[in-house]
Amino acid sequence: MNPARGRPLRALAPLLACGVLLTGCVATGEYEAAVARGHALEHDLRQRDERVGELQRQNRGLLELNSRLELERDSLDAERIELLEELEDLREERERVSAELERERRLRLRREAELERLSGVGQAPVEEPGSGETDPSRAPIPGMPE
Repeated sequence: MNPARGRPLRALAPLLACGVLLTGCVATGEYEAAVARGHALEHDLRQRDERVGELQRQNRGLLELNSRLELERDSLDAERIELLEELEDLREERERVSAELERERRLRLRREAELERLSGVGQAPVEEPGSGETDPSRAPIPGMPE
């Protein structure tokens, strides 16, 4: 072998060795740090997955609650409508009964006036103490309201 020819190769050998070390080898501390980061990321991922599962369960529960509340609201709305209709019926009945009562009151007043006119008595009967009787002209007439 030619010694002049081996000299440039010997000069390149340390450079090649440094290149191999820099590109293919990682210091132990850096490797352990990278592995620790990987484990930490896996742990974070598991925690996130658990949290996502928890939130999904919570969401399902809230959706079920929302559905039940919507059904209850619909039921209450229907009941409210029925009660409003019943209230309106009662108002109409009250108005009808009030009108009927007013007609009956007027009729009674007319009949009392007619009775007073026919009997010639314009004053209320006076009771004598101890008699317990009233004016017979004021006695109720059968079939007529008092």
